[in-house]
Amino acid sequence: MDISIFDRFYKGDNRGFDALDYIFKYESPIRALLFSKLFWPDLIEIQNGVFLSSAIEDACDRKRLQRCFENPNWSMKSTERSFNLLDWEMLFGKFILDTSDDEGYELLVVLKYCWEACLNYNYPNRNFVVEIDKGDLSITFFQGK
Repeated sequence: MDISIFDRFYKGDNRGFDALDYIFKYESPIRALLFSKLFWPDLIEIQNGVFLSSAIEDACDRKRLQRCFENPNWSMKSTERSFNLLDWEMLFGKFILDTSDDEGYELLVVLKYCWEACLNYNYPNRNFVVEIDKGDLSITFFQGK
């Protein structure tokens, strides 16, 4: 990663900085905790499906999920893939304009490794696929091989 991209956001004398120097000078533990949920998300299990807890937040989400379970044309794989999808624009809103597609993809690759570790840690006896769509800049996961 070219850390000079951080100079666009962190103004000042940052010569010779590495990533940890930027964190020390500009960031707080609270922001790190916030972003930890992106890299190590909370998961819930419903009817043997594993979902991002943020995807199943209310009764409306649970009703949509139940309709998927009841639909014979939807598999668990397609249900998980759909509900666990995080789209770059949906995730960062107007701030996606601050980054290039290449930078967005680089972050999605890091998320992929983190999500794989999180899923394997929480569900060691299951197989998951974490999938990135480079064209749409999105990421999702589902059970399968």
